[in-house]
Amino acid sequence: MAEMDQKLLAGQLLAVREHAKRAAIAVVEEAGDKMFVGCCTLFRRNNRKFLITAEHVASAISRGDVALAISENRSELWTPGRGQLASTTDHDVAVMELKDQEFLERLQKAGYREFLDDRDVQRGPLPPDFLLYGYPAEDVKVNGDDLNARPSMITTQQYSGTPSGLKRPLSGYDLFLAWQGASKDLTGISGTPVWAVTNGPSAGAGVWTPDQAMKVCAVETSALRGEWIRATRWEIVEAVLQRL
Repeated sequence: MAEMDQKLLAGQLLAVREHAKRAAIAVVEEAGDKMFVGCCTLFRRNNRKFLITAEHVASAISRGDVALAISENRSELWTPGRGQLASTTDHDVAVMELKDQEFLERLQKAGYREFLDDRDVQRGPLPPDFLLYGYPAEDVKVNGDDLNARPSMITTQQYSGTPSGLKRPLSGYDLFLAWQGASKDLTGISGTPVWAVTNGPSAGAGVWTPDQAMKVCAVETSALRGEWIRATRWEIVEAVLQRL
């Protein structure tokens, strides 16, 4: 966090946090006893709208029995309806096209959430600093139709060692981040976007905005406490999007 603090002023850090907050959505399985299962983000391309998450989170989504914590205070759960789903088990990424017009219209009127688009995607080499914003399961309580969730924001850099304890084989599309400053179990943040963070445009290049300083570059899929956070690079998200 200290290195990122040196690049972004206090007000800019608050703006970055708010931008990440509007993109990270808690996913709750509604079948049986309601249970928090992970995170997702929203993405749009042309006139099509998508939900992006980890493949293991999407198992409940594919059955159509999930709700999303969309409202501003995250206490109200909204049902996105069924949609066309594509995924890859090898890289633990899933994309669902949102088809329920009632849900989409309600989402647009509420204005609490942002759909990311191609302008929000990191192009070219990755910078040294990264940010994740999500909901550790230990800080999420589901009570009927209400969800009380305390988010965590994690700032980190790439993991420098050889990762051990993997449940999936390594691939060329992995992004491993160091477990820095996270004092709790990160189970629950699977599916949240990983942001590549810079200090934004250079002096004289215009007004600073958080969408200039942070670009989505991966989807978080797993973590080993005290060691690493694993994510799948956005190139795989793009490949899955192309299948829909």
